[in-house]
Amino acid sequence: MFKRYLKNKQGQGMSEYLILVLLIAVGSIAATQSLGSTVFKKIKQIQHKIQDTNFSDVQGD
Repeated sequence: MFKRYLKNKQGQGMSEYLILVLLIAVGSIAATQSLGSTVFKKIKQIQHKIQDTNFSDVQGD
């Protein structure tokens, strides 16, 4: 009975697959959070530049 349990490797394959999926998910979450904060900072910089722009200079009036 014990030998039969050692020969069955289907559970091992599933656990390796689960670990791989979890690592990909954690990496994706970390990359998204990092990229999201960078994009948020850039959008804020653009917003401040737009607010500081004097559009009468751009129009030529």
